[in-house]
Amino acid sequence: MAMKELSVVVVAGGSGRRMGSELPKQYLMLGGKPIIIWTLLNIYKASQGWVDSELILVRPKGDCEYVEGLLRSYLPSSIHIKIADGGRERADSVQSGLSLATGSYVMIHDGVRPFVDKALLQRLWFARASHAVIPAILPTDSIRLVQKDGENHAIDRSTVRLVQTPQLFDTKLLNDSYSAFREQPDPGCTDDASIVERYSRMRTAIVEGEEKNIKLTTPKDIILAEWIMAECVNDE
Repeated sequence: MAMKELSVVVVAGGSGRRMGSELPKQYLMLGGKPIIIWTLLNIYKASQGWVDSELILVRPKGDCEYVEGLLRSYLPSSIHIKIADGGRERADSVQSGLSLATGSYVMIHDGVRPFVDKALLQRLWFARASHAVIPAILPTDSIRLVQKDGENHAIDRSTVRLVQTPQLFDTKLLNDSYSAFREQPDPGCTDDASIVERYSRMRTAIVEGEEKNIKLTTPKDIILAEWIMAECVNDE
């Protein structure tokens, strides 16, 4: 089996519940293409020419024929994508994608973040010596910490970051961390970085994220995504 430097696992197992749609949000149309297609296209373009990479898509198990149809309709045949079955939980889906990864390093990316670019991927890649690297941005609003009893107080927002994907890891480190997580799950682990920190004690490095690298979750996110897409076209 040919080994790669980098495997990019795109996890696309979400639903349309918060989007108010019967169609899972990753399949909703944006600028004439499904969101998941934009994500795959932009990841592919962003990783070309500077790193030997492969692209892995994790889709809901029951959507096999539907997703294959989308890939045939919207992606050039020259783009090779490995396909993995999603699981009940996000952790199951990530592990399914990891089972196909041959890269020494792996990036895990949300299928509904379609605006990832080369600069972000390279910031993550050039920090790979840290073994666990995440992109994050500063919040623009004031932040308050709220306790269960309603007690709350302000937090210095310069000490807080909003975490994005893709998140980059040494592949063996992530696999080992997920193996430990599977044996003794911790519901407090909400993303791949928190699983690595909890089960390997490895510290996570942070690189600057991208304001436009938004996650499409609600209808207002689609409006913002359409604006971002229009701005990208104007900049060209």
